[in-house]
Amino acid sequence: MKGMIFLKTIVFGVQHLLTMFSATVLVPVLLGIPISVSLFTSGLGTLIFHIITKRKVPIYLGSSFAFIAPFIAVSSYYAGQENALAYATGGVVMAGLVYLLFSFIIYKIGYDKIRKLFPSYITGTVILLIGLILASTAVSMASDCWWLSIITLISILMIRIYGIPAPTMDKLQLIQLQSGTRLRFSKPTLFCS
Repeated sequence: MKGMIFLKTIVFGVQHLLTMFSATVLVPVLLGIPISVSLFTSGLGTLIFHIITKRKVPIYLGSSFAFIAPFIAVSSYYAGQENALAYATGGVVMAGLVYLLFSFIIYKIGYDKIRKLFPSYITGTVILLIGLILASTAVSMASDCWWLSIITLISILMIRIYGIPAPTMDKLQLIQLQSGTRLRFSKPTLFCS
């Protein structure tokens, strides 16, 4: 954050707020978990992250959309049983432990060696493939409310093309795409009928 002018800091803050709020509220709503649990755990995780990284990375750790499909699958499998939610939540805890294990391995091996193993053209290709796989879902979701989808797309493109330059454009682009995507996922029934 050193050297960033005040306006850039405000823009980053607003983008983080939009991204954080939609993820931290939408994921628990989809999964049937109390929103207060999501807010508490993401806030606690963010504080721990900032302590570990010594506040070098300005970020808020929100809910992950990666767990929605497995969570719903496990809950559906155990539907009707008293502890269906407990099984699904236990799976998320186990996935968190796997994340911790991998982070420890990466810490011990070193980031540079991992970067050599997975250079940017590999990770970029994987991200591109994920985007292409999700393209049909995006089109079907956009068909619910075309005008909101078009406004979201134009906003993302305008910020990306004419936006404030950032120290690394990759981070700014990611935040913009997340903000636009999560705006699109946030209750379209509020804007479209």
